[in-house]
Amino acid sequence: MSKVIAPFLFLVAAVGLLFSYIVPALETLGTLQDLEDRLERVSTQSEEMMRTLTNLQNKYDAFPPQDVARLNRLVPDDIDAVRLIIDIDMLAEKHGLTINQFEVPYISSNAAKKDSGDPIGSAITSISCKGSYADFKAFLYELEQSLTLLDVVRLTVDAGRLDPATGLLLPTYRLDIQTYWYK
Repeated sequence: MSKVIAPFLFLVAAVGLLFSYIVPALETLGTLQDLEDRLERVSTQSEEMMRTLTNLQNKYDAFPPQDVARLNRLVPDDIDAVRLIIDIDMLAEKHGLTINQFEVPYISSNAAKKDSGDPIGSAITSISCKGSYADFKAFLYELEQSLTLLDVVRLTVDAGRLDPATGLLLPTYRLDIQTYWYK
């Protein structure tokens, strides 16, 4: 009788072992194999991205440093209102204009970096200056030729008053200038 029961018990034990240990182990092995495949794909993609990054870095490094400096001046990484005011003031002084007023908006670093989907940020700076039309025209021309990217979005001219020293009418010009930077 033990000869009949023993094989039957071994068969029951084998089936029990199959369903209690081997099937779950095979399922875990399948899951691990899928994970390994995904990790290999991610690793391959990561290597491709690193090659692309290296290629782009090599292209960037191939630019002459003076060209990179000019590009950074054209569209800087942040808004430098003080530098902009100094540059515009020096330019106005060079052309005989008197700056009466600057209005620079306050831009917090969080607002400047906030991701609105647009990689370029902008702000409008208002300038009020006084001088002759010829001087103002020369000032605008040189402002247009400067490396800093800016747009004159509004220009208002006030007739002004007669200058007692020169006897000339000196109009007041108000410029709204939009400047840009990378976020």
